Amino acid sequence: MGGVKPEVRRLAEDLPEDATWDDVMEEVFLKQAIEAGLKAGSEGRKRTVGGVRKSYGLPE
Repeated sequence: MGGVKPEVRRLAEDLPEDATWDDVMEEVFLKQAIEAGLKAGSEGRKRTVGGVRKSYGLPE
């Protein structure tokens, strides 16, 4: 991985000119969530949709 700085630069360039700090935080949070999910999947820590629904008491 190339480090955080290049990713921050790319994120800043991709945001619209009128972006707010909330927009920045949303993008950072989304990136972290996606990376965590990909890592969990590669480590075999996967859950089925049915399993997640069941854990929240939702109908399958």
